[in-house]
Amino acid sequence: MSATFPSRIQRLRRLQSMLPLPGTPEGECLIISQLLDLMPDGYGTGPEPTRRRAMQRDLDELDRDGLIEVVNPGGKPQRYRQV
Repeated sequence: MSATFPSRIQRLRRLQSMLPLPGTPEGECLIISQLLDLMPDGYGTGPEPTRRRAMQRDLDELDRDGLIEVVNPGGKPQRYRQV
């Protein structure tokens, strides 16, 4: 993980652990709105678009680090699972 602050590292690990395991069918993989519901305290109390952008940055970092994958690249909404 390229994150350096302990609180962010902890949040990234928690986000990763919320995602379905490798091999989970696409329809059972989670989208950002579902993840925000599962982590209501993880991204503050600001407006939803701000919280979504913060989570998207975290998901992008986890994807770059090879810890999660986008199950439907280019699809809307994108679905995520662990690698």
